[in-house]
Formats: sequence, C-alpha cells, structure tokens
Amino acid sequence: MGPHTVYVPAGSVDAIGAALAQAGAGGRVVLRSGTHQENQPVVVTNTLVIEGEPGAIVESSAQQFPPAPAMVPTLWVQAPRTVVRGIGFHSSTGGGIAVLLDNASQSSVTNCVMRNMQFGIIVQYSDKVRLTENRIDINTGWQTGVVGDAEGIVVMNGRNAQVVGNTVTNAAFGIWANDGRGVCRGNHTDLCYEGIILCKVPEGGYVFPSGPAGARYPCNGWEVEGNEASQCLENGLLAIDGAFENTIVENDFHDNAVNDCELSGDSTRFGFLTPGSHDNRFDAGQYHNLRVKNCGLHNQVEGGSPVDLTAHPCY
Repeated sequence: MGPHTVYVPAGSVDAIGAALAQAGAGGRVVLRSGTHQENQPVVVTNTLVIEGEPGAIVESSAQQFPPAPAMVPTLWVQAPRTVVRGIGFHSSTGGGIAVLLDNASQSSVTNCVMRNMQFGIIVQYSDKVRLTENRIDINTGWQTGVVGDAEGIVVMNGRNAQVVGNTVTNAAFGIWANDGRGVCRGNHTDLCYEGIILCKVPEGGYVFPSGPAGARYPCNGWEVEGNEASQCLENGLLAIDGAFENTIVENDFHDNAVNDCELSGDSTRFGFLTPGSHDNRFDAGQYHNLRVKNCGLHNQVEGGSPVDLTAHPCY
C-alpha cells in the first residue's frame, strides 16, 4: 500500500501517531479544525507532511522544565524532509516544546502558531531546515523564576538553517543561533530578555527525553539581516560565548532596556565564563541611533551610536 492522506477528526485524543503510521512514508496527515489532545510526544519517524486546517490546535500537558526531568516535545520529528505547517500548538501547563527537529535535516516548520509553550522550535542535529512565518508566544514563567530557560526558536546543532519571517514574544531568548552558516532574516522579537542571541548552548544545558544535550560549535557565519527586536529586558541582539564571523546588518533594534546590540567580551554574566565575541561585522545601515556596545575582539562596527565603555564598562 502506497502513501496516502489521513484526516484526524477534531476532538481527537492521542490519535496523531496512529494517523502517521497509517499515512506511511511520503504520506500526508491533516488535522481537522478543532482541538487535538496529545498526552505523550508524537514521534515522527517517516518523511511526510503534517498540516492543520485553519483552527487546528494540538494541546499538550507536558510539565515545565524544571522541575520536570526533561523537556518534552509535542512533535518529535526524527525523519528528514518532514513538513509541518499550519498547526496551532498550545500547552495547558506552560511547559514542553512545540516541535523538536532531531536528526531531521531539510525539514520545515511554517505558518504555525505556538502559544503558552516553554519552548517553540528546537533544532538538534538537523541541517538545512526552514523555519518560516511562525508566531510564537512563550509562557512567561521564566520572568518570576518558576523555570529557567524559555526560548522561541533555537538552532542548537544544524548548519545552513533558514530562520525567516517569524514573530517571537515573551521568551527569555527569542531566537538563539548556534552552529554555522545560518540565515536569520525578517524576524520580529518583542518583550524578550534577549531578542536574538548568538551564543553556544552549554553541554547539558538542555535535557531531552533522550538525554542531556548542548551545542557542538559557537555561532559562526550567520547572516542576521532585516530583523526587528524591541522592548527587550536586556539587548535586542547579544553576540557572546565565542560567536565569530557573523554578519549583522540593517536590523531595527529599538526600545530595548540596556543596549540595542552588544558584541560581548569575556563575561560571567550567566554564572560561568563565556568567551568574548570576535571577528564579527556589524553595520547599522539606516538605523543611526541604534545603541551598540562593542567589547569583543576584532569586531568591525559601522554606524549606530557607540556605547561609552567608560560610563558603561564591559563585564
């Protein structure tokens, strides 16, 4: 029997996994408009399309991490070239990951809406993924210390990622870039702690159901262009922890509490030593009033309004 389309009716409970098996490799699963309850991770092991009709919502009850021992995904994609599109994700508890791409190179997540999740999309060992036009509103438990991490989009291990046209609000880190040669373009982060962060997830910083995880490489070779970051509690963009050879140009960073952009030197602000950024290129372009703090080595800074390092020393 070849691949085919399977429809999951509204009001389903723990039904998506069976629909994926029925559709088979190369098939298509369509979630009907309405709520679909999933109490365990939906593991995707075949390459296929998973999409929602307008108003289709997958609701999970994964607990927040910590105190939960691991970060539990709603969709755990373990097959390359998988397409996830047009689905709403909602957490009844404020915990969990909406979509974990894990050894799922060339997969895409597009036009999804993620609300009250602790994590939106995380990329692990997946190259050439496309994350486009998603709207992610993160649970704000991190603001009161209920949980630590709470991120919108994290490319942890995966080269040549395309992160384009997404909106992230209320995350600790809106968009977190690791590894190399990605593109971060046309995104909007708002009311985050750090809007965009070019940084290395420390080993063991994340814990998936499969075990502890961290980034292999610092953020390098990313093109960060045409984004907006506003009303962040610290920086619109922070390059730190050895971030190097990234190009940061023509971004509208504004109304952020500390700096619009910081190219960090060696720092212990996160409780451990993070090496400074180096050899990055920053160009404010038309945004002449953008506040730039450059504490790294051999960073090229053009335009903007430099922060006085005597009045505001580096860490």
